[in-house]
Amino acid sequence: MTEIALIDPETLSVIEFRNPPPPRWTSPQGVVIAGFDKLLPEQMAALNWYPVIREPLDEAHEAGSPVVDTTAKTVTIPAVARDLALLKQEATAAVNEAAGRARLKFITASPGQEATYQLKLQQAKACKAAGYPQDDGTNYSPVGPYGLVGAEMLAHGWTDPQQATDFILNTAALWETKAAQIEAERRKGVVAIGAAADGPAALVARDAAVAALEGL
Repeated sequence: MTEIALIDPETLSVIEFRNPPPPRWTSPQGVVIAGFDKLLPEQMAALNWYPVIREPLDEAHEAGSPVVDTTAKTVTIPAVARDLALLKQEATAAVNEAAGRARLKFITASPGQEATYQLKLQQAKACKAAGYPQDDGTNYSPVGPYGLVGAEMLAHGWTDPQQATDFILNTAALWETKAAQIEAERRKGVVAIGAAADGPAALVARDAAVAALEGL
């Protein structure tokens, strides 16, 4: 016997838990029982100590209130379903976090970086529309109209503006495709979680969405 619970015989409520049973125990009447942990289950039951049965828990369940069975002389801690709204909220957060991790495989998330990406794409589109103007010493400088295209040229050691411009445009197109894939899996997971009838179903939807996002 490992965990035991002391029962109030009048209210059938649990007074305290012990795990493991103590070697000595003093009864409410002041009687000290040495070798208490060596008593047989029926001897402990006669002293209102019942063995505790804890139902297995998982993510969808939590421990419920003790249930005293005076016939079997046991105390069961049932596994009860967790609050579904809270579980769905947590599952949705897990999917959103997985989507964020998936995005970080392809973009840099730092203050101002998103605005930089947008400005770089804007300049690359303008550069292409203008026919890839040659570098006149100003066009691709930090103060020129295509300064971020120039930054890409400098990073790669390129001298051809078209090479840098097309690289930016192609990279943006690839990201748009990947962003759509990530968003599709994220939204599919969130919707499935919202439609789940119970906790286990919500967790299945969460795990499927996270796995899909991690595979992108």
